[in-house]
Amino acid sequence: NLHNGKMNCYTNLYDYEEYMESGRPKYSTCIWDRVIWDFDGDNAREMAKKVSDYLEELNILHTVIFSGRGYHIYSFIEDNLNTPQLAIRRYQTEVCNILNIPLSVKHGLDPTSIANGTKIIRIIGTMNIRKEAQRACFGISKSELCMTHEEIRELARRLTRNRLFSIGKIS
Repeated sequence: NLHNGKMNCYTNLYDYEEYMESGRPKYSTCIWDRVIWDFDGDNAREMAKKVSDYLEELNILHTVIFSGRGYHIYSFIEDNLNTPQLAIRRYQTEVCNILNIPLSVKHGLDPTSIANGTKIIRIIGTMNIRKEAQRACFGISKSELCMTHEEIRELARRLTRNRLFSIGKIS
């Protein structure tokens, strides 16, 4: 709460098996237990919905997050891949090809998020303070994902106002 609304609050998506003495992780020991799908841009909601529907068809556990501006999906995987980074990169590329989603920061799946063990993510419940966002990051349900992007932004605005009111940052 000390930093929420004053700065963007992030955490790492992954954990690591080993850390160096400085407390920094040994990136080669990343525990790959989920995949992040990061969508921003004009059709972000539609693409997130396509991927969510696809994952649901395959019975793959996942959650959808509104990041205050775009959408993240975390799909959970078994942590026993021999070459997880390569396997995840191939899988996401294949899904994007099937669903006709470009690998593009502005027009599709953010390719910098594909199989990135150092990916940082916005903490759910915190504010995205970027000028174009100014909204809370929160998990959205399947029915909310069927809303328009503007309706989801309005829901986030209400959640943002309620959250800031409840912690005493506005009156």
